[in-house]
Amino acid sequence: VPYYLLNPDAVFPEAFRYAQLPAFKYIIGVGALTGIFASLLGSLLPLPRVLYAIAADGLIFRFISWIHPRLQTPIIATILGGIAAALMALMFDLRKLVEMMSIGTLLAYSLVSISVLFLRYQPVDDPLLRSIAPVSGPIYKELFRPSQTHPTVYSARITKYLIVLLVINGFIVCAIQIFASHRLVAKESGTVIAFTIFTITEILLVIAIARQPKSEKPSYFELTFHETPLVPYVPILSVLINTYLILKLSPATWVRFGVWMVLGFLIYGFYGFWHSSQRFINDTQRLLSGSTSSLISS
Repeated sequence: VPYYLLNPDAVFPEAFRYAQLPAFKYIIGVGALTGIFASLLGSLLPLPRVLYAIAADGLIFRFISWIHPRLQTPIIATILGGIAAALMALMFDLRKLVEMMSIGTLLAYSLVSISVLFLRYQPVDDPLLRSIAPVSGPIYKELFRPSQTHPTVYSARITKYLIVLLVINGFIVCAIQIFASHRLVAKESGTVIAFTIFTITEILLVIAIARQPKSEKPSYFELTFHETPLVPYVPILSVLINTYLILKLSPATWVRFGVWMVLGFLIYGFYGFWHSSQRFINDTQRLLSGSTSSLISS
């Protein structure tokens, strides 16, 4: 079917209608509606559980984590999640909602991939390894020829810096590909040289990260992270692809996402940071260690 005869809002059903197969048009329409409903329910179902987990940790208001005594469900989180979803559907059209959901999902997957890298290169709490005194050379040698075969605090710190540089450099590479593609096609010298430099830097960063010693002994809560194959290549590829797709979204989506992020940081800065369970645990441990030290000294 010629593309100019198709309705861009319903391409597939219209194609079957032009091909004299009207039955498939309705079958596809029903399937699309079913898929949308399944996607909406699949998104709304975990939302109350996420709100419950965050509220139970004290990062947002704790009353949201209240569990109904008979239903055993986070009913307040469910109601608030439904109201928020309804308001979003009322204020924005489908395209804006899809882009907002896309940027959040892509960012979450990128953070998971970065977490895989961080955890895989952390030192392992092993008594046999603790008995070995770590030997570290100059940083320019440790980048490509590390002196240790197992991760240490020093190698983990180097890897963290390399990952941060990798993400920033990858962002620049993807931005040049998207926003300066016409200049690359025109072979403008400045753009080509800049793109080549950042691409070579990206390759060197990948090689440096791959050369660092990584942990092969998972902890009980890190089993999923250690099931990821071909580390660091798979997580790095995931970050690059997600970064490219995020940059392809409209500027209005970035503005809306920035507003949501600012609101989230404000809630965390003025409430979550001061009421989190982890902060309470740290303060308690600090008080206990202080009282123990004073007893020992006395």
